[in-house]
Amino acid sequence: MGRPRQKRRYRKVFVIGTEGKVTEPNCFKALRSLYGNLKILPCKRGHSDALHIAQQLAGESKGTHDSFWLVCDKDHIDEAKWKKIVELCSINGINIALSNPCFEYWLLLHYVQAGKTGDVSSCVRAGTALKQKVEGYEKNQDQRFFETHFIPHLKTAIDRAETEMATQQARQPFAGRGTTMYQLMREIISAAGALTGLDKTA
Repeated sequence: MGRPRQKRRYRKVFVIGTEGKVTEPNCFKALRSLYGNLKILPCKRGHSDALHIAQQLAGESKGTHDSFWLVCDKDHIDEAKWKKIVELCSINGINIALSNPCFEYWLLLHYVQAGKTGDVSSCVRAGTALKQKVEGYEKNQDQRFFETHFIPHLKTAIDRAETEMATQQARQPFAGRGTTMYQLMREIISAAGALTGLDKTA
């Protein structure tokens, strides 16, 4: 008799839908160097707003044990739409990583403490601040740029985002600046650590 086959450990897939068509997808593609099971859901033409993406994710999430995430910016969402998004995601088991004002604020935390970012009250200003701190940064950077300039500072950004959300009213998306991207990143690092021995406390 042959040796009994060992059951292969299930590798969770992170299915991620983003409003951005280039910057956010390339950032998550760079994370595949830590954990390969990341599926970035492509935006459908003309349907790149957060509610449409949440609906797209809902259609993918039926009957799976994978982790579904909507990555979106507060600057594109009014309160009425936000309520619809939250309800839809809650019903379908979809997590939300929201950045206020935008994804560039999350990237900025890789380099700057939350209280020292300057005026980032709009997405344009957050992008300007990011260009000042990260040499060579332009919107729509490729995957390799994120691997080089952001992945090495990921733990720092996670800690800064979590601290800010714990100490400010930013936990309410329309109350102040902040990002819950750290929750998604912690999950990815935890999944990677379970397979490779990476530091799961990152």
